[in-house]
Amino acid sequence: MNCRDFEKNIYVYPELTEKEKAGIDNHIKSCDQCAKLFRDLQQAQFIVKQIAEYEISPPNDARLTSAIMSRITQPSEPTWLDLVTQFFQNQRLRIALSIASSVLVFFFLFESSHKFIQPKNDMRETSESVILNATAFRQAASKRRNIQQPFAGCRSPFKSNQFFLECAKTKLLKSKSLKSTL
Repeated sequence: MNCRDFEKNIYVYPELTEKEKAGIDNHIKSCDQCAKLFRDLQQAQFIVKQIAEYEISPPNDARLTSAIMSRITQPSEPTWLDLVTQFFQNQRLRIALSIASSVLVFFFLFESSHKFIQPKNDMRETSESVILNATAFRQAASKRRNIQQPFAGCRSPFKSNQFFLECAKTKLLKSKSLKSTL
């Protein structure tokens, strides 16, 4: 057997038979590398056993236990859904809400039937109403479009504010010179 085979068996040393353990013991005496691996594994197993035997106990464990148990036995605060459900389970409230809804349904039916019974002679005067005229809207829109905007050519999203100011100045100067010549 070579060292690789022995290394595999060293990892499972406690589970081997006596004959296999004796073979590993003989190999360890002659191979320093396998002996070092065996010692390291034995030491790691010893540390794991010590840690497993160590019992961890929190300070004031009795107080911790009593605090946990008191929180378990305390009733939890009701949620908003519990409160709403509890509110609507009141018998008097149910009766009051059913009467109110019946009255509302009655008034709705009365109003809707009253509108059907009314004669259609209810003509309002034109001064009280609004007349929508499409042609009036079109004329107002075209008037707004026809108004000359003096600085329309100066505005551009691609040019700076400095350009706008210079353009506006030149147009104002031109318009003043035209007015003075007239």
